Formats: sequence, structure tokens, C-alpha cells
Amino acid sequence: AGVHVLTMDLRGFGDSEGEPLAGAEGFRNLMMKSPGDLDLAYDYLVGKDGVDGSRVAVGGASCGAMLTADLASRHEGITSLMLLSGPPSDAAIAHIAATPSLGVFGAAASGDTITPGVADVISRAVDGSGNEKSMAKVYEGTEHGLPMFEANPELQPLLLDWLKNQLLSN
Repeated sequence: AGVHVLTMDLRGFGDSEGEPLAGAEGFRNLMMKSPGDLDLAYDYLVGKDGVDGSRVAVGGASCGAMLTADLASRHEGITSLMLLSGPPSDAAIAHIAATPSLGVFGAAASGDTITPGVADVISRAVDGSGNEKSMAKVYEGTEHGLPMFEANPELQPLLLDWLKNQLLSN
């Protein structure tokens, strides 16, 4: 049993097409258009030969975490959720609490200046999870998203071990 991975850049990020995120209007547009993009990516992945659609992890950083938390609430096959510096929506928090089969790994910096208070929201979501393997890591600092890995060298191996345990232990 192996792991199949699909990564994607949201519209306007990385090598993807679309307008770069600019201001509140750009953020609203991104959040309106992206759920359909993520649903298509999810359907593509689980439709591939050899992919076990009953053991799927999703996750993201910043707005990607917000979007994948909502994605998990729309698809029962998602069994693991990784949130990095992105607060789940109220609907996603309710789904996490109501779905003990969904493991959640969350990490954030206590002094995140991009999304103030995100560490508390992620911690509350994980605390409300009925999955005993769910865990939250709150780090000192102001890093947001991927810079957390450089500032906290233990984060990457911790996350990878958690994902392996979630996806390969059954």
C-alpha cells in the first residue's frame, strides 16, 4: 500500500492561472471560485486507478487550509485533515466535531500577524474533534504558512509521521 499525492496551486498562486490575490475583493473571489476547483481535484484523485478513496488526506496552508477544511465536510472519503495557519469555517468545525473518523492535524504560530487568533481557532477545532489521533501544535513566533517549517524544524517530520499513521496504519 502506497500513498498517492495530488498537489495544486489555487488560482493566481504558484504556476496556476488566474488573478493574484489582491485585497478583500480578490480574497472573496478566490474563496468563491476555489471550492469547485478543489472538488474537481478531489474527484480526479479518487477516480484514478489504484487510489483508495476511503483513505484520503487533504490539507493546506492559510486560505488553502480554510478551503480544504470545507472540502472535508463535503466528502465522506476524507479521513485526515491538515490545517496550517488557516482557520476552519464554523461549518467545518461542526463537521470535525460530528465526525470522529476524521483526524485533524493543526499547526499555527501564536503570534501569526496574517491571521491573528488562528492558533486559538485551530486548537478549538482539534479539541472538539472526536478522533483520538487529532493533534494541534502551537508554536511561538509570527510565521504564517510554509515559513513555519523553517522556523520549527520538528514540524515537518511530526506532520509526515502523523499522515503516515493516519493513512497507512489500517
